[in-house]
Amino acid sequence: MASTKDMTPLEFYNNGVGDRDQFLDRARKFAEYTIPYLLREEGSSSSTATKDVYGQAYLARLVQTLKAKIGLALFPPASSSFKLDPASEDIEAFSVEAAEMAEADGRDPDEAIDAEVAGTYALISRSTANINKEIEAQGVRATTFDVVLQTLVIGSTIMEKVPNDGIRYHGLENFVMKLDGRGRMRQLCIHELVDELPDGITADEKEEYHLYTMVTYDTKTKKWNMVQEIDEVLFGEKTYTDKTLPFEHVGWSWSHGDHYYRPYIEELMGAMEEFSDLTRVLTQGSIAAAKTMLFVDQRGGRTRISEVAKANNLAVLNGRADDVTAFQLGKNYDFQIPYEVVNDHKREFASAFLMNESATRDAERVTAAEVRFMAQELEASTLSGVYSTFSEKISKRVVEWVMAELGLDLKALKLKMVVGLDAIGRSNEARNTDEFVGKVSSLGYMQKINGDELVNRYASFHNVETTRLVKTPTQQKKEAAEAQKAQTQMIQDQAGAQSSGQEAGKAVVEAAKQ
Repeated sequence: MASTKDMTPLEFYNNGVGDRDQFLDRARKFAEYTIPYLLREEGSSSSTATKDVYGQAYLARLVQTLKAKIGLALFPPASSSFKLDPASEDIEAFSVEAAEMAEADGRDPDEAIDAEVAGTYALISRSTANINKEIEAQGVRATTFDVVLQTLVIGSTIMEKVPNDGIRYHGLENFVMKLDGRGRMRQLCIHELVDELPDGITADEKEEYHLYTMVTYDTKTKKWNMVQEIDEVLFGEKTYTDKTLPFEHVGWSWSHGDHYYRPYIEELMGAMEEFSDLTRVLTQGSIAAAKTMLFVDQRGGRTRISEVAKANNLAVLNGRADDVTAFQLGKNYDFQIPYEVVNDHKREFASAFLMNESATRDAERVTAAEVRFMAQELEASTLSGVYSTFSEKISKRVVEWVMAELGLDLKALKLKMVVGLDAIGRSNEARNTDEFVGKVSSLGYMQKINGDELVNRYASFHNVETTRLVKTPTQQKKEAAEAQKAQTQMIQDQAGAQSSGQEAGKAVVEAAKQ
């Protein structure tokens, strides 16, 4: 059997369909119980009616709530989902270089170092702001919600960076892939229908063309090789690194040996099926119990059906009350147990989908404190670790793509990108710093605190650029020296004036004696 790395995109896709379809069939069932439009039955269209699943509306609301919490925590509005930390050795190296150049030019080395450090941090602050603006401009947040929803209900999804136009996702029904022994994507083929041929490609004229895009990881070169195919014509060969590859696989949970990730819904599917069955029993039973029918016994000849049917409220009829009876199902006690079990499931689901905790408000009004609370909630709940994982897979990847598109020149700094709780927890850092400084002050050790560093840290916590706002150490030294000089001059002037006054006084006394 030929290696999959030697196959054409179409061959690789057809070879992997059988393995993928096992996951696809289960995913359709998961979608049916929660959000049916995410993955329709094979052969259905937009006009095909979805199956009637009892309890589906409640289960869909659970999924949508968890999606909103994860999505908002990944890309919070009016805030940054990441921060760029420069390596301390780089700052030192730049400072030494700036000092050496200043000495060679006859300038003050301290001033050069201050300017270099301030300029570096100002550049990082501006770059962070530009990246966040570009993420907003490209509408990344909306698609991020879709990606999260796919991982919750379907399992694996592929996130693709469209050049300068945000991201899009490919559902499980549109790709096949291979994972290595650690669950990392190593080969991928995406199938798309396009209505136009790429430049330079000729084929028979059709309304739609089947485009196959395959990327394969080369373990020797540590790079990705891409090739595309339309009507058995290969084209579009390119090479990417891990950071420049425009595709990223995102999934929920992985079982060793699988080539696709499983969704969160799969862990709760048994309870969801039982919940749906019991909801159906209660719904249909309630409809039957609510049905009202009156029975009239006319054998006595005194009560007439027509009179009972036409009678208004408080009407007086000729007849016997015993001749008229009402239908009663008499199953109230039998419904009690299903009702209690359904409520038990609702409580379990509310906990599993974080419905009992913080409420998610309108995205444009969510505060930074609420975002941090949601992120901490995701980490501390039964979904422990999901926020950190998604931050690496989605937030960090998007930032890397946008940085590459912007072509940011960060002076060859080895920047460490921090995502997750560490990135959005600046207020926590500020609060901890407040407590620390307060404690040091109460102990009388404030002389041990470096004031310049403290100001810089607070500026970093609040994402404030300090260029020309905060005085450099050199400026402070100059101002202190000038103030000292002015004070010395004032003392000398006062002493001179006092001396002149004394001399004048002596002269007056001498004149009086004479």
